[in-house]
Parts: sequence; structure tokens; C-alpha cells
Amino acid sequence: LHGDDFRLERANRAAFERAGGRLEALIGRRLAEVFPERPDIGADLEAALRERRTVRREMEHEFAATGEVRRLDVSYVYVPPDQVMVHAEDITEQRENEERLRAVIATLESGLLTVDTHGRVIDVNPAACTILGLSRERLLDDPNWWQALGLRYEDGTPVTPGDPRSAGTRALVGGEAVHDVTML
Repeated sequence: LHGDDFRLERANRAAFERAGGRLEALIGRRLAEVFPERPDIGADLEAALRERRTVRREMEHEFAATGEVRRLDVSYVYVPPDQVMVHAEDITEQRENEERLRAVIATLESGLLTVDTHGRVIDVNPAACTILGLSRERLLDDPNWWQALGLRYEDGTPVTPGDPRSAGTRALVGGEAVHDVTML
């Protein structure tokens, strides 16, 4: 931070290569000059500095050198006493691959849920919604979605969180990493 605005002090070799020779002219310039159309970048830098923490954002960014628009995962890292380091990773291909995979999964006749380590559904295909009789929104937004199913074991005992009897139950309720689970 210099005065009331951020200035680009230095950059790594990858940034120079990506900028196609245009980065050298930006060293020492104010943020408002470098990114006049991106107030969100300034807000993230200010938040990282003010709150003394890392701020992370995924964003679309157009590179001035090429005009190419890419998806970036950007981290603004507080560096005492008054600096913020920015790290940007190009995740364009990763997000495109994820979209292609989602398109394939959406066409499966088998129900498929992706559950995180906390038992929250992070993705679900249409077949799973049909099979379970629950909307995509309910499955994604309600951490207790599984209770609406009234899951029971063959002996009639209700399924409860943390029940060790079934790998499928542990995956659905507790988010345990389990692969190739079939629940009937």
C-alpha cells in the first residue's frame, strides 16, 4: 500500500511470461490505473490488508495482452506490515472439464450423489433426484436431506448418524470417503 492506493511492486517470472511483455510498464503503477474496470480486485486487496487474512475469489479475467478471458482462482495474502501478495491460478480447463463431466453424469440412468466429508451433497444428477423423490435444491441446500427418506435397515431399525453398520450410511450421513456404494 502506497498512500491510499495499492501499487504493483514486483511480479514473478510466470506473470511476466503471461503478460507478453506488458507487465514491466505496470510495475510501480497504482491499482486504479492497472485495473480501472475491476473494483472487486481493489476490494479484495483492501479486505486482505484490513482484516489481516487471506481472501480468495474465483473470477473471470480478461488478459490485456491477449484479450483472452480465463477463469482464475485468486488468493490475496496479507504480508505484514502493509502488503498483500496476490497469487492467481488459471483454472479454466479444470472448470471446463468439470462441466463436461457434469453433462455426462446428468445423462446416467443410475442415481449419483457426490457427498463431501461433512455429509453435504455437493452434486447430484437428475436420476438421483427422481429415485430419491427430492429436488436438486433440497439435496444441495439441506444438510439433513437424508432424513426425508426415512432410511431403515432390513430389520426396520432407522438409520441414524454415525451408525457403523453400513458403508453407504456412513457415506451419506457422515461424509466418509467410500467408493462404489450400492444401497437398496
